[in-house]
Amino acid sequence: MNEKFSILNNKFEMIKGMGWVKSFRRGSTGVGYTFESLLGKGEDSYSLPDFNGIEIKTHRRFSKSDICLFNYNPVGESSYELRGFIITMGIEVLRIRALRF
Repeated sequence: MNEKFSILNNKFEMIKGMGWVKSFRRGSTGVGYTFESLLGKGEDSYSLPDFNGIEIKTHRRFSKSDICLFNYNPVGESSYELRGFIITMGIEVLRIRALRF
């Protein structure tokens, strides 16, 4: 097992062992903020992975919303990079008008 994943897994098991934890924040971001706080990660607004190069996703048990596992974060000339991203990733259908640059 990857060492970084093993560290995250150990911390996850420790948090899981705590049982139910009241959210540290109200609203839709509360569950993620609480989990990341318990991991010892400070709040940030970076588009980088959350913990040792690993992106963390949290979800309320009975939530009906989807979990987005992949986001496009443009760097540089976004319109050119988006087109290259779409071609590279194999997305066949794109409505350019729906995208706001």
